[in-house]
Amino acid sequence: MSRFGRARERLGALSIWLLVLASIVLWPDAFVRWFLPKDALAAIAVVCAALSGARGRLPRWVVAASAAAAALALTAVLLSTAPASQFWGRWPRYEGLVTLPVYFGAVWAGARLLGPGPDSAVAAGDGAGARAEASGRPGNRSLLARAADVAHAAALVGASRIRTLVRAVAGAALLLGVVSVLEAWGARPFASDLARPGALTGNATDQGVLGALFLALLALPVLRAWMPPAASVTGGAASAARTRVVAAAVGVRERAVLSAALVLSVATVVLSASRAGLVAAVVVLVTLAVLELTRLHLARRRTDSTEFAGNTGKNSLPARVSGKKSVGLLHPDRGPGHSTGRGRALRTVVVAGGAVLLLIGAALAMPFTRDRLLGASPLSGSSLEARFTYLQQSLDALAGRPFGVGASGFLNANASASTGVDTLDSPHNWIFQVLLAGGIPLLLVVLAILVSVGVLGVRAWLRAATGQADAARADVLAAAGAGLAGYGVALLTHFTAPSTTIVAAVLLGLLVSQAPTAPVPSPSASAGEGAAMRRGAAGVRSVLLVAWAVWLVVLVGSDVPLAAGVSAAARGDVAGAAASFERAQALRPWDGDLASIAAQSFAAEADAQVAGAAGLAVEWAERSRALLPGTVATERALAVGQIGTGDLAGAQSTLAALAARAPNDVAVAVQHAVALYLGGDANASGLEVRRALALDPADPAALTVRDFLAAH
Repeated sequence: MSRFGRARERLGALSIWLLVLASIVLWPDAFVRWFLPKDALAAIAVVCAALSGARGRLPRWVVAASAAAAALALTAVLLSTAPASQFWGRWPRYEGLVTLPVYFGAVWAGARLLGPGPDSAVAAGDGAGARAEASGRPGNRSLLARAADVAHAAALVGASRIRTLVRAVAGAALLLGVVSVLEAWGARPFASDLARPGALTGNATDQGVLGALFLALLALPVLRAWMPPAASVTGGAASAARTRVVAAAVGVRERAVLSAALVLSVATVVLSASRAGLVAAVVVLVTLAVLELTRLHLARRRTDSTEFAGNTGKNSLPARVSGKKSVGLLHPDRGPGHSTGRGRALRTVVVAGGAVLLLIGAALAMPFTRDRLLGASPLSGSSLEARFTYLQQSLDALAGRPFGVGASGFLNANASASTGVDTLDSPHNWIFQVLLAGGIPLLLVVLAILVSVGVLGVRAWLRAATGQADAARADVLAAAGAGLAGYGVALLTHFTAPSTTIVAAVLLGLLVSQAPTAPVPSPSASAGEGAAMRRGAAGVRSVLLVAWAVWLVVLVGSDVPLAAGVSAAARGDVAGAAASFERAQALRPWDGDLASIAAQSFAAEADAQVAGAAGLAVEWAERSRALLPGTVATERALAVGQIGTGDLAGAQSTLAALAARAPNDVAVAVQHAVALYLGGDANASGLEVRRALALDPADPAALTVRDFLAAH
C-alpha cells in the first residue's frame, strides 16, 4: 500500500474511533455537557471518513428515501407554530438542522468505512481462479495468484477496520463501565443531584441502552476469542483469503481487554437500573443466539450437500479417468462427521441462555435495579404510569394535525399537560416521535426504510455467513442487526439522543452498505474529465463538511458562556450574566431557548429583589417570544419581570393567557393569583388559589398564598 493509501487508512481508523467515542464524550464546562459535544465529535469523525478510503457506500434508495423523509419533516416544521426555532431544533438535544444531519452523517460514515469492500474485484478473482483451475495452464495459475493477493489485501483492509471498530467499542465500554461502577458506589465524577446520573450519557436509560449496544458489538468477538473456529473455508482464492483474515488469532492481552469490556458493558446495563436497557440487552442476546444457530444450521446443510456431491463425483467418469476426487468444503464450524456442528449449536444455546440468566440474575442482585424491575421503587411505578400518560398526551397533540407538530414541536404543543413540575418534550416512543415530526406520511416513509433495512441486512448477513461475500463481516453484521433490534425495542419507551443514536446510525449504515463504485479505466479524454469532476466534487464535499464540523464546535463553545451566565445570575451578578448571555446569543442567534434560559435566570433574581434583574427578564423573554412563542417557562419568566417592573396589568394579561394555555399548571395558577392580588383583585386571586389547590392540594406555594389571603 502506498504512503497516501496508508494515510487514508489511518484516517478511516481515526474516524471509527471518533464515532464510537462520540457516544460518551462530554464537555464539563458546557451548560448541558451531554449533547452538543457528542454531535461535534461525530461531525469531525464524518470529515475524517470523507477523507479516508471508501469500503462501501449508501444505496441510492436509502439516500432518496432519506431525502423524502427530510422533505416531509421540513414541511411539518414550516407549518408549525415556531418554524424559526424548530428548523434548528430545540434545547437541549436540538434535533433539527443541528443534530439530525449528524445522525445521517453517522449512517453515511458507517456505510463508507465498514462496507463490504470492492466485492466485484474479489468475485472476479474467484472467477479467474476457477477458470485457471479448470484449464491448468501456467499463465492462468499466475492470474490465480494475483487474484488471491488482491482478495487477501482487500480482506485485510476490511478486517482491520472491523477490528478497529471492536477495539474502539471496547475502549468506550471500559470508560463507560468504570464511571457506572463509580456512580453505583456513590461517587459523582461529574456533579449531579440525580439518583441515577447516567454516567457519561447524562441519562440512565441512555446509559443502559448504550451498554446494550456495546454488548451487541463485543459478544461475538469475545466468543470467537475464547472459542475460535476449527478450520478454514476453501473454494476459491478470495474465499481462502477472507478466511485467513477471519481466523487470525487474538492475542492474550487483547482477549483480556475485550472480555473486561464485555463484562463492564453488562455491568453498565445492570447498574443503570433501566428497564429499557435491560430489555434491549436481552433482545440483543436472543437475536445473536438465533443468528448464530442459523449460521451453524446453514453450515451443516452446506457440508452435507458438499459431501454428497463429493461422494457422487468420485465415482463419476471424469474422476475415474483423472484419478482425482472432486473438491469439497470444510466449514469452520464442521469437521468430519456430524457431532462437531451439533456440539457447537448446543454450546451456543448454553452460552446464550447462560448470558441471559446472568444478566437477569445480576439485575435482581442489585437492590436498586431489583426494586425498579419488581415495582418496589416509588420511581418505578410512577415511571411506568407516566409512559401511558405520555402516549395519551401524544394522541392529544396529534389531534387535527395530519402533518404532526414538526420536529421539536411537542414541548409547546403539549403545554396543556404542563403541571408546573416538568413539561414533556418527547413522547418517549419512536413511533409517536415520527408521527409528531411529520404525521402519517413521514411514518410510512420511515417504516418502509426500516423494513427494507431489515430485509437487506438479513440478506447481507446470509451472504457473509455462507461465504458468498466478505466473511470477515459476518459477525459484525449480526452484531449490527442485534444492536438495532435492541435499540428499536428500547425506543418504544424512550427518546432519541446522540449518546445512543450515533452508534445505532453507524450500525445502520454498516448493515445497508453496498460495494463502492469504481470508475472503469479508460484512456479517453471524457474519462479524464470525469475523474477531474469526481475529484472536484469530493473536494467541495470535504470543504462543506469541514465548515459544518467547525460550526458545531462553535455551538459547543457557545454553551460555555451560557453556563457562565446562569452561574453569574445565580450569584446576583446581573451585569456579568447579561454579558455572558449576549456572547452566547451572538453565536446562536436563532436559539429561542437560549434567550428563554436567560429570561428564567433573571426572573429568579427578580423574585429575590436583585436590582436590574426584572427588566432583563422582560427583555430576554421578549427575545425568546419573537423566535419561539407559547413556551410556558418563558411566559412565566416574562410575568415575573413584568411584576418586578411594576407592569401589573401586563403580568395579569400574560398569566391569564398562560392559564388558558396551561390549565393544569399549578405554578401558573399560583403566580396568576399573586398578580391578581397585587393588582387589587383579591376575589379573583382567591379563585385562582382554589383552582391551584384543586390541581394539587399539597402544593406549598398555593397553601402559603391561601393562608396569606385568609389573614388579610
